Amino acid sequence: MGDDGRARAIEWAANEVEAALTDDAEELLCIADAGRVSGYSADHLARLVRTGKLIDRRPAGGSHILLRRGDLPVKTRRAHIAAADVRDLASRLFGG
Repeated sequence: MGDDGRARAIEWAANEVEAALTDDAEELLCIADAGRVSGYSADHLARLVRTGKLIDRRPAGGSHILLRRGDLPVKTRRAHIAAADVRDLASRLFGG
């Protein structure tokens, strides 16, 4: 596979990573799951909803708080790979 083929493969992978991250950000989580993901307690997240710092995404008439994953504060450090980082790496490796 030539450099052009490698660059196209890395670009494709970067697009797939970007799409997956976007899909992940839109996922709605119950408050308990949101707590596990964010590292904050469900009580703390509920307080953030009450004070308007987080948006409750439950449908009208819904009984449980739902939070968008992309809106959550994150207490624990997590390694996230950004599609832009993949593109930057591809550019450095293949001069594209």
